Amino acid sequence: MLVPLRHRQSFLDQYIPGDGHGGLVVPGALRYRPGETLDLELNFLQEQRTFRLRGLVRWRDEPGGPPGQFPGMGVEFLESERDTRDLVLDFAHGKDIAFTERSDHRFPVSLQIAYRSDSAFITDWTDDVSQGGAFIVTDRLVPLGTIMPLKVDVPGALLPLRLRGVVCWTRRAQPAGMGVKFLFESERQKKKMAALVAQLKSEIIQQVKDRIRSRPPEA
Repeated sequence: MLVPLRHRQSFLDQYIPGDGHGGLVVPGALRYRPGETLDLELNFLQEQRTFRLRGLVRWRDEPGGPPGQFPGMGVEFLESERDTRDLVLDFAHGKDIAFTERSDHRFPVSLQIAYRSDSAFITDWTDDVSQGGAFIVTDRLVPLGTIMPLKVDVPGALLPLRLRGVVCWTRRAQPAGMGVKFLFESERQKKKMAALVAQLKSEIIQQVKDRIRSRPPEA
């Protein structure tokens, strides 16, 4: 979900410190329900910077409420997004931070993925996947910079997609895991991953449409 912010102060104006992991007031007559998990894309228009993190809808104000109350919803950031939240807060307060640009969009999806550690393959699951990499949920962290063979499960296919990846970052906070960048050895591998991501995107869009159709009309 795209959340446009005019500038840094806009984020601070909409930020909810709260007792948990912080959150954001997102204005607008939105159709999300309390309890839904969202992927937020915070787009700072003036600074031309984008941050992505996940949150849980806690409350929603409907259109036509009491005078002075505008439609919108409150989203609490997930505990797993603590580091990203701190980074956004530092940016909003004007601190100098180092950026790692992400050129491709990540999709929250669980795929079985196997990676070689020492002499054996270990099977775990992804938390998100993009054309360029994935986050693998695991307590068995591999040292940064390790290049290892990967086998990515492709829904509906008999054989997994085989490629290599390099460990770019790790996280010990729950859910623990590691970020892996894909290393394509051929254009064929790259096209197969692009096709898989396109398939995941299409399935997610269809799921959203199905949820919208199944909702009763608002009064």
